[in-house]
Amino acid sequence: MSPLVQNILNHSGALKERVSPIDVVMGNYWGEIQLGNPMRLSLLGLMLRNQKKFAGQAGGGRGSLLRRVPLEIVRRSPQAMVKVIRKGGTINARGMRDQMSYLEKGGDAVLERSERYFGAEMDVEAQEDLIEAWGLSGETKTNSDKTTHFVASFPQDTEHGAAYRAGRAWADEMLASGRYGDVYDYYTAFHTDRAHPHIHIVVNRRGLENGDWLKVSRRSQFNYDEFRQVQVEVAMREGIILEATPRLARGVSDRPIPDAEIRRAEKEGREAKAPEHTPVTAVRAAASIVFFAEHIAADARLLMKQHPDLAKTMQLVAQTIKEGREVRADIKSKPVIDIKEARQQSEFIMSRRSEILDGIKQIDTELDDIPGGSARIGLEKEASRIKADAAQFMPDVTELQAHADVNSQGLYCGVTAVGPVELEIKERADRQTGELAESVGIDPEKFVGRYEENTPASKGLAEEWRKDELSDIQKNLEYRSDVPQSKIEELTQAAYDDLHRNALQTYRKAERELEVHAHHRKELYRIARLVREGHQFEDDFNDAFRKNIKDTLHTSELRQLESGDSQAFQHVTKNADEQRALARRYLEAEIDETDGPRRLQLETALAKLDRNTDLSVQQASTRRSRDDGLDR
Repeated sequence: MSPLVQNILNHSGALKERVSPIDVVMGNYWGEIQLGNPMRLSLLGLMLRNQKKFAGQAGGGRGSLLRRVPLEIVRRSPQAMVKVIRKGGTINARGMRDQMSYLEKGGDAVLERSERYFGAEMDVEAQEDLIEAWGLSGETKTNSDKTTHFVASFPQDTEHGAAYRAGRAWADEMLASGRYGDVYDYYTAFHTDRAHPHIHIVVNRRGLENGDWLKVSRRSQFNYDEFRQVQVEVAMREGIILEATPRLARGVSDRPIPDAEIRRAEKEGREAKAPEHTPVTAVRAAASIVFFAEHIAADARLLMKQHPDLAKTMQLVAQTIKEGREVRADIKSKPVIDIKEARQQSEFIMSRRSEILDGIKQIDTELDDIPGGSARIGLEKEASRIKADAAQFMPDVTELQAHADVNSQGLYCGVTAVGPVELEIKERADRQTGELAESVGIDPEKFVGRYEENTPASKGLAEEWRKDELSDIQKNLEYRSDVPQSKIEELTQAAYDDLHRNALQTYRKAERELEVHAHHRKELYRIARLVREGHQFEDDFNDAFRKNIKDTLHTSELRQLESGDSQAFQHVTKNADEQRALARRYLEAEIDETDGPRRLQLETALAKLDRNTDLSVQQASTRRSRDDGLDR
């Protein structure tokens, strides 16, 4: 592991349970940082494009390379190897003849045409015909290569016939199937002069059907990852088991060693060295490692119920590369799973992902049919929670990940209430917030409903609501004759910002009031326990006690208490004895400080409380006697 990559992983908090590759690129709390560094912004764009590239891939097949990574890592098989020979192309007939001569190895190897021409062997005359057909015999007006040279290698001790057939099948699949654009002609030379049997494929870059030029590019499907994945598939048909996991998915963060360095090292008799990471390449490597780790862990969660042993192995792999360590597999030992199991479980992962994504799509479709307004809000919140649950299985689907993250501004965080006092505080805050919404053209019931819960909305849901509210505000401004059309967009955003700032202030004020009320309730609960236990209080206790009761209970609860009903304290304590103890203590304290009709009223309430207490004691005694009789 490169020390620079290791430092980035540690600094980014990648060992947390879930961290986005974007967090690695931008650093912790990047959403709160003013973005201005061109390098950081370009890296952010890179990661967003990479996540977008794989977002929502639910099926198998090529183009979904990441879906195959986890099972290949735990199989512990040799790596597939396909590369483009740098400077291996030719621009004219002389270059092609020299290359053909080299590939024939003095007559030890045979040059064979593509399957389009039935794999015919080429003698000197046939070679000249091919040079002519590929347009290399005449003068060239450009120095650009007209051919590209590939090599597909296979592990040591691979049966030569199987390696040859797999190599030819790779060439036909990648170049002549038409699945990657145009159809291209090629010839091959199979070599066994080294420990690793390998096949050379030289291809005419000009397409046969559309005339498109062959181009190897990370941005297209014709790339190294796809080359290696196809090699895995064609080799499997011949009984050659390979894997095509990217280096970073195995925790190998050092940069690849260029061919030129390998050749120099061979000439100088030394070991080839990988180039050092730059800050940019190190960040890319660290972010990609996290991306693969999150993906492996997600697939492990999908497999945990049906295949727990494999899932635990995958979790270990994910943790290993996240900690900056390489996954080292002993390919001579028995694989964790055989190829048949790998296929079955890969299909299971694909099926589960497809089911989840189809379910999400159905939810969104049904939501689209529900009119906007307060009735829709609860369904939107539930849909966001479902998407957050789904996100743990698909870290590559950015649209779902947004619902797993809380919006950084804390938007749509209201308060909850239970008792009458709390409800009154909440209703006042809701009313004030509704008035704010109505003043800018938003349905107050809808807006307040979005602030109904005491936790912020997810980032994804907050963004959906933001767009809806901006639209409402803009429409309201467009109807006003005193608003210049050129200022509408600016005023819309300002009104939205002011609305939420004031809404948050209103609910945070209500939250402080609820905290004070909760403190009073907690104190009363403590006193209830002491009164019930017969605790003796100081002489001046009653005054503070009476005040605390009146500060804590709602007006309706206080009337209930002064009529002899101890359930006025149900939001302080659920214990009936403690409720009665508090009620008696309060009524006695009030009687001592009161005279006239109010004193008579309180004495009547106290007598009622005592009768209810005696009745409760009698009923409890009767139940005990009945239970004792049943026991006998």
